[in-house]
Amino acid sequence: MPNKIKIILACLLLTTCSIASVTAEQALPNSNAVANNTSSPDGNNSLGLNAYVNTADQKLEALLQTLSPAERTALANRAAEENKVVNNPYSLLLYKPTYILPFYYTQSPYQRIYQGQTPDNQKVMKSEFKAQLSFQVPIFASLLEKRDRLAIAYTQDSFWQVYANSQYFRETNYEPEIFFRRMQTNQLSWQVGFVHQSNGRGGTFERSWNRVYGEMIYSGSNWVVNVNTWALVLKHVSSNLHNPDIADYMGNGDTRISYKFGPTTLSLMTRNNVQSRFKRGAEQLTFSFPLQGHFHGFVFVFSGFGQSLIEYDHYTNAAGFGIAFNDWI
Repeated sequence: MPNKIKIILACLLLTTCSIASVTAEQALPNSNAVANNTSSPDGNNSLGLNAYVNTADQKLEALLQTLSPAERTALANRAAEENKVVNNPYSLLLYKPTYILPFYYTQSPYQRIYQGQTPDNQKVMKSEFKAQLSFQVPIFASLLEKRDRLAIAYTQDSFWQVYANSQYFRETNYEPEIFFRRMQTNQLSWQVGFVHQSNGRGGTFERSWNRVYGEMIYSGSNWVVNVNTWALVLKHVSSNLHNPDIADYMGNGDTRISYKFGPTTLSLMTRNNVQSRFKRGAEQLTFSFPLQGHFHGFVFVFSGFGQSLIEYDHYTNAAGFGIAFNDWI
């Protein structure tokens, strides 16, 4: 049945219920027979009326639900998988993609920032090892409603110069987070939270920022769109001390589109392009495909500013491949 017809029927049913309720309320006081037939044992004459109105309300709710059918979306599938893990205290609930890239190539490393800071003062190699670990821990699985979640999360992104003569981690970003998420419908979810990110180096090479954010996630059967906006907070103890212009390069939000082609997943992130008039933006493309069990092949491509915090104001292109344990959807 077309949605326009369903909406008209819903309005007619709602109007009918309202008229019936008013008519019944007017009729009950003037009819002893009605009063006797609808009286409860404690003398409540509205029992029959309430039963009638409740039945009508149920019919109305059932009709309205057909206007937006509960499609089995990619968002709903992920939520169902996460709920299985939440109920198992011995399982780890992954958050953002967790992956290992044994080969990661950066076209133009930020050599200037590392001068005098590497073992034996060697140059940063273009080829390195990149890895990311990301997980969440629910504090309350159903805080206000069944589909709510209050959780803490942690993400760590590391760049390891494993192919250098003297191996070292040139950069590691630490990102603790707390957030509240609500699964509004199978198609729509939203999330608000606070996140801190830093490289923990201290002194001249410290990079950090604090943000509050709001994220909207909309999904179909095999695709998800994430729109995330943020604002810098507590700047006097983080970004203003080490990188006061970080928002000029990292922007105030990002957008990610993820699409599943059968067992494979393609995701594209764009950040700060419109805000900076396409001068300081960034794009990130990932592609995953099944290998064996929980292991997936993973291809990672980055172009723009902010590959890591130490490089927030440095432009580069990079790509790598390896293994991932999860993806965005």
